[in-house]
Amino acid sequence: MSTNNLIKEFIKIPELSVINESLNSGKQKTKIQASIPVIPLLISGIWQKQSGKILVIVPDEDEARDLAEKLKFWNDDRDNIFHYPNNDSLAYQLGDADNEATHQRIAALFPRRSKKPQTIVVASIDAVLQKTIFPELLFESMNLIEIHDDFSQKKQLEQWTKIGYEYQPFVKNPGEYSIRGGIIDVFPIGSATPYRVELWGECVESIRTFDQETQRSIQEKTFLIVPPAKEIVVDNIYKKQILDLFQNFNFKNCKREIKDSFFQKLHNLSSLEDRAIEELIAGNIKSGNILDYFAENSIVVSIKSAQIKAQAINIAKKDKELLDSLELRGMIPKGIHSRLHTWENLQTKIQLHASTIDIDSYLDLEEKTNSVIKIFSSIPNSYNGDMKRFYNEVKAQINKKSEIHIFTSAPNMLKESIDVKFFDKNVYIIENNSNVINRGMSFRTNDKEILVFSDLELFGISKNASFRKKSKYKQKIVLNSLTPGDYVVHIEYGIGKFLGTQIKKDGKQSEREYLIIQYAGTDQLLVPVEHLERLTQYVFPSDRPPRLTGLGTAEWSRSKKRAQEATIEMAGELLDTQASRELAKSVPCKPDDLWEQELEISFPYTQTFDQTEAINQVKEDMQKTRPMDRLICGDVGYGKTEVALRAAFKAAVNLRQVAILVPTTTLAEQHFNTFKERLKPYPVEIEVLSRLKTPDEQEKIIMNLQNGKIDICIGTHRMLQKDVEFANLGLLIIDEEQKFGVAQKEKLKQVRKEVDVLALTATPIPRTLHMSLAGVKDMSTVETPPEERLPIKTYIASYGNTVITDAIKNEIDRGGQAFFIHNRISSIDRIAGEIKDAIPGANVLVAHGRMNDVALSEAVAAFTKGLVDVLVCTTIVESGLDIQNANTIIINRADTFGLSQLYQLRGRVGRSSRRGYMYLLVPESKAISEVADRRLETMEAITQLSAGFGVAMKDLEIRGAGNVLGAEQSGHISAIGFDLYNKMLKEAVEHLRAQNQKTKIQPKKPTTMVSIQIPAFIPSDFVSNLSARLDYYQKIEMIKNLKNLEDISENIRDRFGPAPEVLNNLIYIKKLSLIGQELGIESIKRQQQMILIMFHSEIGTLANRLKKYLQKNIRIGHKQLTVHLPPSSGHDIKLFLDNILNQLRQFKESIETNI
Repeated sequence: MSTNNLIKEFIKIPELSVINESLNSGKQKTKIQASIPVIPLLISGIWQKQSGKILVIVPDEDEARDLAEKLKFWNDDRDNIFHYPNNDSLAYQLGDADNEATHQRIAALFPRRSKKPQTIVVASIDAVLQKTIFPELLFESMNLIEIHDDFSQKKQLEQWTKIGYEYQPFVKNPGEYSIRGGIIDVFPIGSATPYRVELWGECVESIRTFDQETQRSIQEKTFLIVPPAKEIVVDNIYKKQILDLFQNFNFKNCKREIKDSFFQKLHNLSSLEDRAIEELIAGNIKSGNILDYFAENSIVVSIKSAQIKAQAINIAKKDKELLDSLELRGMIPKGIHSRLHTWENLQTKIQLHASTIDIDSYLDLEEKTNSVIKIFSSIPNSYNGDMKRFYNEVKAQINKKSEIHIFTSAPNMLKESIDVKFFDKNVYIIENNSNVINRGMSFRTNDKEILVFSDLELFGISKNASFRKKSKYKQKIVLNSLTPGDYVVHIEYGIGKFLGTQIKKDGKQSEREYLIIQYAGTDQLLVPVEHLERLTQYVFPSDRPPRLTGLGTAEWSRSKKRAQEATIEMAGELLDTQASRELAKSVPCKPDDLWEQELEISFPYTQTFDQTEAINQVKEDMQKTRPMDRLICGDVGYGKTEVALRAAFKAAVNLRQVAILVPTTTLAEQHFNTFKERLKPYPVEIEVLSRLKTPDEQEKIIMNLQNGKIDICIGTHRMLQKDVEFANLGLLIIDEEQKFGVAQKEKLKQVRKEVDVLALTATPIPRTLHMSLAGVKDMSTVETPPEERLPIKTYIASYGNTVITDAIKNEIDRGGQAFFIHNRISSIDRIAGEIKDAIPGANVLVAHGRMNDVALSEAVAAFTKGLVDVLVCTTIVESGLDIQNANTIIINRADTFGLSQLYQLRGRVGRSSRRGYMYLLVPESKAISEVADRRLETMEAITQLSAGFGVAMKDLEIRGAGNVLGAEQSGHISAIGFDLYNKMLKEAVEHLRAQNQKTKIQPKKPTTMVSIQIPAFIPSDFVSNLSARLDYYQKIEMIKNLKNLEDISENIRDRFGPAPEVLNNLIYIKKLSLIGQELGIESIKRQQQMILIMFHSEIGTLANRLKKYLQKNIRIGHKQLTVHLPPSSGHDIKLFLDNILNQLRQFKESIETNI
């Protein structure tokens, strides 16, 4: 039975008829008492019976998101159910708006062409209070484009810019547009896919959707609607209003630079140069409210109305305090209006609606009981895994003709636990992987009782719901994304700097594009674009630029030779390790038992695809007869610990001891708490061994390890000392292995030979390296963020009490905690004191490595438990701390930190559904180095989740490569660049493996060189983006067959329009090369009025037979054909060559047929 059928059953409850009668009677307010689990069904039932739109208001943002997801789960018409979020940008601060939230808000407000006009919008009171774009302005700004419409490019693109769309070379995310000749791409807000408009002159010839990843068209459309992308539309009326604001502001308390900055920012907004000030002045510009979008026949539902009112008053109070504080300190002028509507104004708007509904889970004692409609529902019994009792009690319910619906994330486990006969026509099991239904309920219709069970009732497991948040397009790493100034490595000439490209004549008629590479001194090299595969980007994590190679010197040959020898040695070591592991034997673990299945479903979050893959790979390894040696690579906070926990439990269930090695005592304590909590229901003995334990406690733990009483031991390097022995060690888990010293790693090498080993690292590993080591080293990557995770906003600011105070106050006001990183122990107490003085009510503690072990542990524990508002600490918190309520991190003297450190520290925040904030503080008066400045700008730019695997984080990946390959390889990577090193390593692995297996590497077919003196390149005015142009050159060069060449021609036509002649020539030359390759042709060259076709093999005795297939003006030589071109000057050389190659094909086919 589908969830929609369950809604149909719920509609039959008699109370719903009473509610509909109340709504249809014209009664202004309907009051309902209903339990929390039944509310989504109740709203769904009302929606299906009523014709108007429904706005549902709840007290906070998490409830709004959760209810919207539940409503989508229960209803088939999910496209008309919206979550209207609050705008999460920092109030009254300069900076960009929260685009993701803005787009979501507009999508909820904007009417779409739908068979069912009514929608449900769910919003928190915070979101409802926030001002938004006025309905008339939204509708006036909306842009409808249809086939055969007139389309003025200049006018249209100006309009899109006014309503908040941003130009990008290629459209990948909502709110972007691009233009390439007569092709215009746009990603409308609220649309699932971007659109492509193709023009014929100034007329719309075609409208189609396209895939943002492949950029290929998908489906033809007849029209396109483009709503605004911002809640502030800068049209001519608003431009004047924005500039007039300056006259209305009172800058009496402000410094001159703040007044000048305001003036400049207002001008920038009015001219659309930047929108940094728009959220600061939102209260002065925006006037609309979400309630303005709901007509009088709409229904407004308030859930927990008393809490909504209290929250609204609290939000308004804090907003006023913030505005007053900023004005008093001279940070903003007087005259900035609140970004919120008042509670009274909201009440007036709600009362204008014909129908309002108040839903509460309890009765107000002051209310008349007979005025409240009660939904008679209850919570079913809980069984905590007692499937026998569940079976007996539910069987009794079935005998009473009750209907049972079970929503579980473990349907197979349930079926294994209960008699199959139990599942008759009145029992329905629905797989609930998203955990949206995380509480059960029961209700009665006219003829039967219906019971709904979740994992909470069945197994006592409370799970967080998974949100279907569409993730932003993730930029792939493209090695040919070259920009002028990048360092590159030419396989023959060494390290140079890419300066750009130029079109250059190559003979009388031939033109092609070249890459200009600067080498040492004044030397330059012109590289034809068809030789692009000989270039790789130079990437190595160093603050210093590489030394350019001197052309004509032997230094490059020496560096390359040394690196090649190192890669052969490394490949040999890897293959030897693999071979010894294959020979080693271990007792395999058994497949998952019931306890392991229970542990899996008790995971309180929804597993990502990557997590599931990694867990399955680890378990498969542990069930083999050879020891496991697997590396799990994953971005910060992406769930590697859960992978380790499942592996540890599997070992413990199979009566093997587990050692978990971590680099810090803080991380050891956190892992201990996590494992203890998750494994509480099972008889697994867990201990932690570190310097925090007294000598007596350590001695007792070591004794219990030796006699097998401890199943899982989590410890620091103390666990590697000689006195620590295990009775039956089966699994070693190493967290952040690169942080251990040489001696400790040597000890680990000895252990590795005997037991299963699982290593974890938060430093990303390059995919290319992963591919090179496929089959040699077992690696799993966890790079998918948890679904509710939001990108972290990063700001660079000068050190100042106002910045620190505002950031910490903002976090505390939303019930969160903050880290303040200060890496100088000598002054850390002074900094903590300054924060206490600035925020008197805040609870501030200090933590650093030189503290007494117990004091340090207690400080971190207090922060973890939420007893501390601000933890002022050193980088001791860099690894592993998982505190979901800490969502602001401030880093003092951020210019002194490495990119890797900053990235790891940022991973401490934003680990829940709340937005995380990072502030990088630099000294106001002291200049910072260019390298540090670039590093901080990189951190500020990377807001995309899993950016650790993106282009900007390449240097982190190289550090990751060093972790996998060993520090001794770093010198060779530095000398020739990572990409070339990786290429050599891959070749060395393949060559040695082929030698070991005594197989031959199949030689590649030699390509046919074509030089026919026609201009062949991609014009920059056709594909203006250099990265895309180089990408196409490389794609064309790498093509292996004519079908793929045809595909790329269609791709270019689709994305850029009809190709110019010079580009068609480039594709034609590649076509000749592919045909020549199949015909055994070495080269096709034009020399004045002759075409020379050279073969790889001698023609020999086939010459006479060949003559029958060729034209008379073709002379057959020893290994070549000489063709005289006709004297007519207008002759098409391409058609002429096609005829000759066609004749050669026919000849080849005749020979093959005769054979």
